[in-house]
Amino acid sequence: MPRQIKAPMQVPSFEYELFEGDPDQLRTVVATPTQTAPWINPSSLKLKHRIGHGPFGDVWLATHHQSGFDFEVYHEVAVKILHPLKEEYMQRFIDKFQKLFLKCRELPGVCRLHGVSVLNERICIAMRFYEGSLGDQMAQSKGGRQASSNCLMS
Repeated sequence: MPRQIKAPMQVPSFEYELFEGDPDQLRTVVATPTQTAPWINPSSLKLKHRIGHGPFGDVWLATHHQSGFDFEVYHEVAVKILHPLKEEYMQRFIDKFQKLFLKCRELPGVCRLHGVSVLNERICIAMRFYEGSLGDQMAQSKGGRQASSNCLMS
């Protein structure tokens, strides 16, 4: 990752006391917060093979490893690797992506974003992987429209 790119701070796990009716029987629970920042550690992305390319970059099938105090999961994701940007634009892109990240995560018709990273000095956007192409999905749907829960970025 280039030296001037600043990764957003991650929220650490925390403990709290759970009250279930008996004040003498409090239970300590460790909570791992949900992802609130878009930054993905580059080492948690493992690229498998290229599945597409376009005017803005290449799309790769990858595995995104996430872990916390109380969980460990692997997600199959599509990673859009953008064509190289000038170094002065990389931090601006990541800052803008961070502002849009939480707004876009739950919108209907928008694919689920896992986050952004920098691999080999290129910006990578990790998102949910969907089988097939957007054209295939539209052809199979009623009225030739895309379902609101699907999105492809290839």
